[in-house]
Amino acid sequence: MRIGRLTAVAVVAVAGLAAVITITAVSSANGAPRGQILYRHSERPSTPLPAVELGDCAPAAGRGRSALQLEGTCHGLLKGPFACVADGELAALSVRRPIGEGRTLYLTFLIPEFAGPGEYTQDEITAQVVGPEHVPRWSSRGSYVDIVVTPNDVYEIGNAVLLPEAGTPATGVITLHGRAVCR
Repeated sequence: MRIGRLTAVAVVAVAGLAAVITITAVSSANGAPRGQILYRHSERPSTPLPAVELGDCAPAAGRGRSALQLEGTCHGLLKGPFACVADGELAALSVRRPIGEGRTLYLTFLIPEFAGPGEYTQDEITAQVVGPEHVPRWSSRGSYVDIVVTPNDVYEIGNAVLLPEAGTPATGVITLHGRAVCR
């Protein structure tokens, strides 16, 4: 008899708890009473960053064995050496090229879970233009671009598409493919 009474008490307690949770969920949304505005815009609308007109975004090629073809918003052939670091499970390679009017293009590749020469498809690629005004950024995160790394630090980059990042004044698309060689 005692076990039956404990079971009945437990069932009533669980039913009561379920009723309280249901009533609370139905009577409010995110803790606010129905009909309340949770967020109100300020009287003055915020102004978005203006789109950056890059003009002719053609990075200086440089000298070296690299041959990375850029097309789209920024276009040209990057030939200079890349700065590369492989530390633990991450490889990073980057190049910096002037594009005129006091602006510089930074192109960076990150390869997580790096284990030396081989083929990789998990990567993060970012292009950023730094200059006297706003900084536009394009990126390709987790888009599975094929990157083949050789034993002599040559990175063969498959076709990648870099899209404008939200919150930056970037417009258009940058595509790239080719070879990046470490210093």
